[in-house]
Amino acid sequence: MSSKNYKTYNPIKDKVVYVSLNTRALGDTLAWFPYVEEFRIKHGCFVRCLFKNTEYIDLFKDNYPSIEFLDKEYIGENKEDNLTYFKLPLEAHNSVAYNIGFNWDDVRKQIPLQKVASDTLGLPYQERRPRIVYDRIEPPVLDKYVCIAVHSTGGQLKYWNYPKGWEIVVKYLRHKGYKVLAIDLNEEQNYDGYENIIPFNAMNRTGRISLKVRASDLYNCSFFIGTGSGLAWLAWAVGKPVIMIHGMTEDWYEFQNKCVHVQNKEVCHGCWHNHKLDLRDWSTCPEHRATERMFECTKKITPPMVFKAIDKVENEYL
Repeated sequence: MSSKNYKTYNPIKDKVVYVSLNTRALGDTLAWFPYVEEFRIKHGCFVRCLFKNTEYIDLFKDNYPSIEFLDKEYIGENKEDNLTYFKLPLEAHNSVAYNIGFNWDDVRKQIPLQKVASDTLGLPYQERRPRIVYDRIEPPVLDKYVCIAVHSTGGQLKYWNYPKGWEIVVKYLRHKGYKVLAIDLNEEQNYDGYENIIPFNAMNRTGRISLKVRASDLYNCSFFIGTGSGLAWLAWAVGKPVIMIHGMTEDWYEFQNKCVHVQNKEVCHGCWHNHKLDLRDWSTCPEHRATERMFECTKKITPPMVFKAIDKVENEYL
């Protein structure tokens, strides 16, 4: 083989490649999947993709017809160790396979979430949105509205812990003429004695609604306000401005496009990126457990800081 041909040789062109996303989280899946398609295009290969949460497939399948999505028969569980694993078919043993997120506990400390995927697949890092499938239905209200999501599946560490903060922000939004829809899965979610409930002055749009309908709610809204949750990433995926209230992660870890990050960097924050955070326990503060400073990263984010972000979104993105 000549040196010229060697440089253009691609060993996986026209081959089957298995790519698994080693996460159950919606936000991680939305962040990582765009690079799977980019990888397929670059190498001209046939990709068979595995999600740990197969419910997410409907968000992508129709818009990515060249990728084969494997169903839940390829997902195994070890209930004794609470582990989920991939059961690749026999023919995959002689194929190339990539596992995005397998070394996440190491890389989360130093690179953006999306770069986990680009680095694993050997692609240049650039913020990329997925092409989401959503239901083309009428908006839930006819007036202009803002979607909010106050809950987190991670634990209290990801919540906005300023007392009555959400009620104050909803009042501000309503004064500006917006309807406000709370689109969490549940009205109430509690962690270790902390009671978290959607604000009383917001419209209740909670419940087990399909993600394609949730995406439609977000597509039709003016903008979204929430923590660094899967719904924030879903709002970003459909191209909506996002106000992200967060203390656990640094702003460089999350998406940037049309996003206003609300943080208080004058206090302790960013524990997601150090070794003290136990990934099995997000309900306590790893730096200031059982002290007055517990959760200060979000307790010290005040409503006026969110007001400023709202005004910025209106001036720059609407």
